[in-house]
Amino acid sequence: LALAVGCGEPEESASNADAYASHLPDDRLLVALPTGGANRSVGDTADSYLTTVQVSTDVNGMIGHVLDLVDHVTSFEPTYSSEDDEYLWGPWNDGGLDPNETALYVRYDATADEYGWAFVQRPKTSTSDDAWVPIIAGTATEGETPDTGSGGFIIDFDAIASLNPAEQNRGIFASNYDIREDGVDAEAGFQAFSDDGGANSIDAGYHYGQDATGAGYMDLAYLADIQEDGSAEETIVLRTRWMADGAGRGDMVILGGDLGPLVFQGSECWNDGFSVTFEENNAEMVRD
Repeated sequence: LALAVGCGEPEESASNADAYASHLPDDRLLVALPTGGANRSVGDTADSYLTTVQVSTDVNGMIGHVLDLVDHVTSFEPTYSSEDDEYLWGPWNDGGLDPNETALYVRYDATADEYGWAFVQRPKTSTSDDAWVPIIAGTATEGETPDTGSGGFIIDFDAIASLNPAEQNRGIFASNYDIREDGVDAEAGFQAFSDDGGANSIDAGYHYGQDATGAGYMDLAYLADIQEDGSAEETIVLRTRWMADGAGRGDMVILGGDLGPLVFQGSECWNDGFSVTFEENNAEMVRD
């Protein structure tokens, strides 16, 4: 990215800057999975429901951090604009406590008809424009109405860690989304991601959708060694879907790795209190 940092005084174009900011991702990307119910019993809560809650909480945390940052930064006037096709917010330094300066850059590409945006950082001791490093970057495209649109973004934790030794996360998190009038579909992925400095990393793919009523679904696929005496990773695929009141169903398949030719399959249904109402699997030959 070539940034025009500190190249002029702010221009009187706040309304257009607001329009640019409005195309950036917002909290409609978060999974609003019901988490309460009058009949909930911890002892027999559906396992696939708990997994869905945990995964959606982790992904919401990743996406939510970006959304909060975008919303907070764009609540201020932009620092710089150029011919109404690009805007810059920042740089800022969080009161001098952060080892880096951070800025948000948004630009409209008329040829591609999309908005490109990025959070960039450089050491606060640097004055070189070449020192800016993108840490979060994405694109956004307008939909047919102001409340619709599509896009995606990437968080590069390796880049963040290269600028801040205190950062423990490593790897890449990416998300693509399509916001419609009647709901949202999104994908997210973790590549070589870890939260312990890289000692243990995962690759995982995640796909979810939700309609205007709150009903939705989640697909999750990842690799993990689930065998106590195993040495190879198995492939775990979980699909859950739920209604607006929280009742739902989960289906899981586990294959490969130390399972060899065997394939584990399991299904369960739960009520609006998240208690199991039906369970079936071929590992324990159970059907309740």
